[in-house]
Amino acid sequence: MKTHIKIKHFLSEAEIEYYLKLSEDPEGYVNHRSSGSGRVTHLHFKPVDFRGMKKTDKDKAMLLLIEPDYIEGWHIDGPRNTVIIQPLTQNYAPCSCLDGDVNGPIILDVKQKHAVFNNSERRVSFQINCNFDFNDDFNNYKHIPIHLEER
Repeated sequence: MKTHIKIKHFLSEAEIEYYLKLSEDPEGYVNHRSSGSGRVTHLHFKPVDFRGMKKTDKDKAMLLLIEPDYIEGWHIDGPRNTVIIQPLTQNYAPCSCLDGDVNGPIILDVKQKHAVFNNSERRVSFQINCNFDFNDDFNNYKHIPIHLEER
């Protein structure tokens, strides 16, 4: 079963620089709490505005910061179904999926098991939550305001 679609980078260099700078400000982050166990994790989400999407929208954009050396073991996400991800930091640890490790921009089925085994670097990604089921037909994502191109 396919768990992700590799895509091309969709953020401009100016957007990457902006979101990286924003990621350094601790204000606005929400510490993640596991929907299964209720435990607080080393994942930090920060909702952001993006190309007409407001940080209060149901399908919203956010920054995800994972602390150095943290392992987010094999899991399925709680309330979200599909997420579009673009790495922002250098030395970005890959996302481990059932069909292999992937590094770079992807559309990910977060209802399938996945994990992150972070390295000694701060790991920051830009993400867009999509509250609809993952489908490996790339055309299903063309309505999202990021000018996706299939790899």
